[in-house]
Amino acid sequence: TRLEAENYKKLIVQYSRDPRVTVLKIADRLEVMRNLNMFPKLSKERKILETLMLYIPLAHQLGLYNIKSEMEDIYFRYAEPEGYRAITNKLKATEKDRIKLTEEFVKPLTRKLSDAGIKYKLKIRTKTAFSIWKKMQKQKVPFEGVYDVFAIRFIIECDADHSTEQDLCWKVYSFVTEEYESDTSRLRDWISNPKPNGYESLHITVRNKDNSYIEVQIRTMRMDDVAENGHA
Repeated sequence: TRLEAENYKKLIVQYSRDPRVTVLKIADRLEVMRNLNMFPKLSKERKILETLMLYIPLAHQLGLYNIKSEMEDIYFRYAEPEGYRAITNKLKATEKDRIKLTEEFVKPLTRKLSDAGIKYKLKIRTKTAFSIWKKMQKQKVPFEGVYDVFAIRFIIECDADHSTEQDLCWKVYSFVTEEYESDTSRLRDWISNPKPNGYESLHITVRNKDNSYIEVQIRTMRMDDVAENGHA
């Protein structure tokens, strides 16, 4: 039950004052999930449920998003194989479109960012099959109705000085919103107010001339490292 899951999570956290031990427990479970085929059917089903109820929420609480996402997708692949195949096939079929959209999106911004002396890396962050499926279920929409299937991420290279980081993130934000129409209702400012697990980033949704909606994430290299790997 959910209550048992909450109690178990508390037990794991209380068990060790050193977060590295908890990280090792989560890493061990990830290895188990990667090798689920080795286990008999009943054991496999139990481990899948445990992972959904216990280890995925715990990884989320610690900000271990890469591990969390991989465990979610493995869970989805075994728990909902037809849904998993349908979404992964859609992602493969639309990959070239996402790359092209990204290239066209960044073209008018490249000169502005260069003139402002802002060094950055660009990354396409595609939602996992599991998170797309969850959004489809929640919003009762098909794959094509999920606006933020992917996001274009600006990762700014700069010194880890809080004031400098904030100024540069908002500067990139201003360049993006000057060039593209933004949906202010979808602005998420986790730079001024980071999430409890330390996540910092600016998220905005903009629309291009072809009426395609694009989620844009803006953060620094330090913020990206914490977002991907967590404080622990």
